[in-house]
Amino acid sequence: MQLTSVAPYREEPNQPLTFYCTGNDKTIKEFSGTGSEFALKKRYENQAGMSQVALMHKRKAIFVGLDETQKPGSIQVLRYPFEKTYEVQAHALPVSRMRISYDNSTLFSVSSDGTFCVFNI
Repeated sequence: MQLTSVAPYREEPNQPLTFYCTGNDKTIKEFSGTGSEFALKKRYENQAGMSQVALMHKRKAIFVGLDETQKPGSIQVLRYPFEKTYEVQAHALPVSRMRISYDNSTLFSVSSDGTFCVFNI
C-alpha cells in the first residue's frame, strides 16, 4: 500500500494523537497512540480510490478527495465514524490537496487539472 495523505487529530492536548491515512488501497485508516507506539483503531473501506483527507475540528466531518477514473475530483463528506453523507463533483482530475480553514468555515481544494475550489461548510 502507498499512502497518499495523512491528517493528524488530537481531541485534547493530553489525549493520544490520532492519524487518518488514505492510500491506494481504497481505505481510510485511523491510527492512535503515543510516542512511537501507534495501533490501527478503525478502517473505512470505500468503493473509490482516495487521494486526500481533511478533518474538521472535533471530527464534525471528514472530507475525502477521490482519485478514481469514474469520478476523478469528487469530494466525499463523511460523518465520524465514516458514514458517507454527501458527495460533490468538484474537479475534472484527482484532488491533489485539501485544507480546512482554522475556524472550520471553509474547505479549500486543488486538483491536477489546475482548478482551485472554495466551499463554505
